[in-house]
Amino acid sequence: MHYDSSFNIKKQNGGLITIDFLIQLQFFNNPKLQGRKTINIIRNLKKFFPSEDYELILNNYLFLRKTEFAIQCIFDTTNVIFPATEEKKFVIASFFRISVEELQKQLSLVIKSNISLFEKYVGKI
Repeated sequence: MHYDSSFNIKKQNGGLITIDFLIQLQFFNNPKLQGRKTINIIRNLKKFFPSEDYELILNNYLFLRKTEFAIQCIFDTTNVIFPATEEKKFVIASFFRISVEELQKQLSLVIKSNISLFEKYVGKI
């Protein structure tokens, strides 16, 4: 699984919307999962998902939020599209203190695992 250069961190399959949907699904099935902040709700999901899946959801959410934050703050935009240019990718990778290749690899893995989690708990996209 590889994303294209116009991947929307927030709204595209495999992005934050996929995690938000999984969280909302559990929230509706378990009304005791109340909370105002998504991260607090995710922390309460530990008892509803196997530990491996829970860790993926938490780590993927944090990675995507950090990526979203970096894009918006560094480039002074409300846009959450992953940069297409090598120069901008380098800036984001530097924010994470990793190489551009590692950033792209990590993003691809997060997208793929989010889609796999969605398919596991909801069904094929």
